Amino acid sequence: MGCMEIKQSMRTLHFETRTQVTREAICRVCESVGIKIGNRKRKVSKDLTKILGASPNLQFSNSNINLTITTVALNLLIMDSGE
Repeated sequence: MGCMEIKQSMRTLHFETRTQVTREAICRVCESVGIKIGNRKRKVSKDLTKILGASPNLQFSNSNINLTITTVALNLLIMDSGE
């Protein structure tokens, strides 16, 4: 679907802040590709706006991908190009 730049290391953030950053990033990416996530209104703190990038990167949206999740890493493979 897309991705968001995180301007600060997630390891330096408290658990609750990491959770909020992750949720907000997911919501922004989904909204940018036209997927509606619930009817709730989000309150976005100034701290989150500083941590998240300006807008989602949709460079590879609509691509067929293979996502492999392990305890070591997340790997994305674009099926069409092999990248």
